[in-house]
Amino acid sequence: MLIWGQLYGDYFRSPYLYREDPFNLLSPRLGEALFSSSHGLFVWYAIFLFALLGLLLAYRRDPMFAGAAFLGFAMQWYIISSWYGLDARMFIVCTPIFTMGLAFLIEWLYRRGAKPIVYAMGGLLLVWNFLLLVEYRFYLIYADHLPTWFELTIGRVTIPVDLLSHLLK
Repeated sequence: MLIWGQLYGDYFRSPYLYREDPFNLLSPRLGEALFSSSHGLFVWYAIFLFALLGLLLAYRRDPMFAGAAFLGFAMQWYIISSWYGLDARMFIVCTPIFTMGLAFLIEWLYRRGAKPIVYAMGGLLLVWNFLLLVEYRFYLIYADHLPTWFELTIGRVTIPVDLLSHLLK
């Protein structure tokens, strides 16, 4: 709050809300919040898709918990989708929901003897995230340039070539 006050002149108002109309609750961008190549939750943080799948599996065992978790996620999704500055980072408040969903999914896979799938998917998701960090670090993607689906898929696989050409410039 002290930094907000110094930078923005107001100690009690978040800089995210300085617009006159920060939310448009009547026109949320629900699909964009989850699948946009520039800031979609499942595009940038694919592991959360698996976490929600785990919540579906949890519904059989604990419908009250799974229902409450989905309701909490849905409410957060709606609010984020209605905000002018749509950004998947805002889903951080859903971390407990995602953690429990992922735990249910991993437990379900382990019970079926699918440990290799758990390790393979975990490794794949770690590599995906690492490559994203490399791209960002070497300015192959950046905030002012919205990445295309090609850059996020095929382009991700060709990072070593792109990185080498970037370093040789």
